[in-house]
Amino acid sequence: MAVRRTTDGYIGGIRLGGCIVTNQTYADNIVLLASTEEELQKLVNRLNVAGSEFGLMINVDKTVMALDGRQS
Repeated sequence: MAVRRTTDGYIGGIRLGGCIVTNQTYADNIVLLASTEEELQKLVNRLNVAGSEFGLMINVDKTVMALDGRQS
């Protein structure tokens, strides 16, 4: 539900196979997809707000960010 609230009304993401994709989820893992650093930051901020409504927090120790294949 937090991911759905994060992406509701969001315009952005990356094009895969003709579709715009903003995230991939598996169990309790979320991958946010964006074409720019600014878009990615917006998604992270939106996820933080939506997650806090459900008592969820982003674990910074398990967070990985990559741009153009470069991990930061």
